[in-house]
Amino acid sequence: MVLARSIVTPLFVLLTLTLTTVTPQFCTTTTTRTPSTTTAATTTTTTTTTTTTTYTAITPNLLTCPDSDIATTTTLPAFKICLRPALENDFISNIIKGSGIWEPINTARIVNLFTLQKSSTTIDPKKKFVVDIGAHLGWYTLLAASHGFSVVAFEPLRAQRERLQASVLLNGFEHLVTIMPYAVSNKVGFSTMWTGVLDTPQGSNYNTGGSWIRPKGWTTHEASVHAQVSEIGIQTVLLDHALNLLNIADDIFLLKADIEGHLGLALSEGEQTTKRAKFLFLEITPRIEALNGCDTDRMLGHLFQQGFRMCYPPHCMGKACGANDIILGVPETCLLDGLPYVGEKKTEDNYSSEWMYEDVLLAQGPFGKR
Repeated sequence: MVLARSIVTPLFVLLTLTLTTVTPQFCTTTTTRTPSTTTAATTTTTTTTTTTTTYTAITPNLLTCPDSDIATTTTLPAFKICLRPALENDFISNIIKGSGIWEPINTARIVNLFTLQKSSTTIDPKKKFVVDIGAHLGWYTLLAASHGFSVVAFEPLRAQRERLQASVLLNGFEHLVTIMPYAVSNKVGFSTMWTGVLDTPQGSNYNTGGSWIRPKGWTTHEASVHAQVSEIGIQTVLLDHALNLLNIADDIFLLKADIEGHLGLALSEGEQTTKRAKFLFLEITPRIEALNGCDTDRMLGHLFQQGFRMCYPPHCMGKACGANDIILGVPETCLLDGLPYVGEKKTEDNYSSEWMYEDVLLAQGPFGKR
């Protein structure tokens, strides 16, 4: 067990690892594991890589959050979160500031996981890790820390990461949260991320949560439609490699990933991590995954073979569901037979938006037991 590092002090990790893994075959995109300073031997399914990489948790520049940007949540326990400045009219920040909560149903389901875990064992929750891929402003990172869990949060965009860093300090969560300034992908190197705009009947406002690594399958037309704000250079890492370098050998209680259709590429280099995870909470965007060369059904089928099953709140099976339908302390119902399945097959003809998604909870083994 390694305690989460304070984000106030720079973290420098320099290790040499030899990785021998069988890459899951649900993405056809060629995996690149070669940083500019390393060499690697690559085959179709098995790769042995000797990599010397320095990962740094950067000292935050924004150590305090302006009072006007701080919101107190309506969760139990409550925490404070540093939002985007009001003048930006950020979609997510506006919702949190107005209601005190983000994604009420998802938040209720995850709080229920934390509640069940803490009630079923005397193990200190900080000995269990939550991995937050695509942390953004840190709603789920801060939610987990408020329940006492240790968190490793991946957020490549500095503008969001600094707000998260300020929130961690604001709540005194430095001993629980480690922030990694990278995007998780299928290669070590550099890429470009777009930031997004949300069009509403009231006009356009920023949707900083709609930031994504451009799928290679997009056409020039799609690129022109969606690149409405800016392109930002980011650094990418492999999930297994990054967590190994942090020496996190403990069980991972929950892995949450919300990365705008880049999930297949991220998990293709996260086999060790998912095997150690009890729960996966994943945003699935089938068409964007396909543009990245990844097959959603094959990806979920692979997780099924690992032992994961798709789970639903018992009061939400086959009907619309609200946050009030999530009863704390009641385990979700997990499908024991058949492959996980996300919606209908979507094509250009019947698919109104390539951003249509479904959030799914997958459990490995008996629900709530580890």
